[in-house]
Amino acid sequence: MKINKKNATFILEKCLKSGADFSEIFFEDTIIHSIYFENKKVENIKKNNYCGIGLRLIKKNKSVYGYTNEIKKNNILELIEKLSNFFNLNKTKNKNNKKCKELKQKKIKNISPIKDSYFTTPIDKKIKILKIACETMKNYSPIIKNATCIFISTKKKNKNI
Repeated sequence: MKINKKNATFILEKCLKSGADFSEIFFEDTIIHSIYFENKKVENIKKNNYCGIGLRLIKKNKSVYGYTNEIKKNNILELIEKLSNFFNLNKTKNKNNKKCKELKQKKIKNISPIKDSYFTTPIDKKIKILKIACETMKNYSPIIKNATCIFISTKKKNKNI
């Protein structure tokens, strides 16, 4: 399921129809590169993609949050059902007839653009930085025998919302 304006409205309205007073969607599609450097050598290099949708339902002064990385209609509907069970919302006689307000996309000016992203930095340069950082830590004091450095760079992918 693509998380566009139409589908976001559908999801929010399903949350409200479950009996919630308020609902919101969190969508994440992030790539993370990490380099684990220890004992003067690279121990591990990983590239992970974290993609999923989180839903928060609020009823009176209680809230519940759930997340799925299966962005399919059935999975999202199942998540809404499970979240509404937390409040026993699906058992209430007077379910909400609330409608989601019209969603409007708003462009926000980037006031601090990244000029040189570590995400695009070549891996050999990242490893060199880690090597220098670990050596600097070890040379700081004779009681430091080992230093471990982790280099992480993230990149948010374009969202459909």
